[in-house]
Amino acid sequence: MFGTSVMSRCYTHDTKYQYLWNCKEYLKKASRIILATDGDLPGQALAEELARRLGKERCWRVKWPKSYEVNHFKDANKVRYQCLYI
Repeated sequence: MFGTSVMSRCYTHDTKYQYLWNCKEYLKKASRIILATDGDLPGQALAEELARRLGKERCWRVKWPKSYEVNHFKDANKVRYQCLYI
């Protein structure tokens, strides 16, 4: 098992998700976290990784509504744009 000093060194070198560690105390208090990532494959992978790091049991994912052109809108911006020009 890793000691605390080893774990903190691992987190320090985790620069890709440094923003999570910067907000660690704030995120610890949240009972639910809503993940609204893009609906494409990279966005889905990001949501999975964030849920893994934050705790899947408290993460909820946004599923974008269906679109006429594709199965679902890619992101919130596409939904907003569609709603403005209907």
